[in-house]
Amino acid sequence: MTNLTPLYIDGKRDSRRRYVTSTGEIISRREHAIPLKEMPTGGKRGYYQLQGTYRFHHTKYREHATSTGYSTADDVMHPYESPNYLILRRQAIMNAAARLEGYEWKYIGVVEENWLLW
Repeated sequence: MTNLTPLYIDGKRDSRRRYVTSTGEIISRREHAIPLKEMPTGGKRGYYQLQGTYRFHHTKYREHATSTGYSTADDVMHPYESPNYLILRRQAIMNAAARLEGYEWKYIGVVEENWLLW
C-alpha cells in the first residue's frame, strides 16, 4: 500500500487515525500498520491460536465444570505434544480456568482443542 495520506476532517486529523489511498478508499489504522504477509505460493499467511474446551473440578464444592480458553496467537501451527504446543495449551488452560468463578478449580482434561486461523 503506497501513496497513503492521513484523513483530515474539518482541518483536523481524524480521531480514528484513518488513511486515504490513492484511489480514494478510506482504510483503518490497523490496515495501514499491519499489512498482510504474502506466502511464497501467493496465499495469505495468518496467525494460529489454540482454542480449547477443558474440564475442571472444584476441590471445595466437589463440582465439575467445562470452560473454553485461548492461547496467544503464533505464526506457526506447532505439532501436537511439541514443547511449544504444550506452552500454548497451558496458556489456554489458564485462560479457561480464569473464566470460572473462584480459585480452587483443578484441571482434569481436554474436552476438545482446535486451531483458529486469523
